[in-house]
Amino acid sequence: MEDNRSLDEIDEAICTRILERYTEQGVDLSDDEVKEAADNLLRYRSKIVDTQL
Repeated sequence: MEDNRSLDEIDEAICTRILERYTEQGVDLSDDEVKEAADNLLRYRSKIVDTQL
C-alpha cells in the first residue's frame, strides 16, 4: 500500500495519535513532549529496521 502523504503530514498524524492516546489516559502533554515522544518512537522503529537488515 502506497502512502502519498508528505513527511510533514505523516509527522503530524503520529503526533496527533500520540496526543490522543495520552489524553485518553488523562495525561496532558505539551507540544514539546508530544514531539519528543514521536521522535523516540521513530528512533525505536529505526533501530528495529536496522537490526532486521
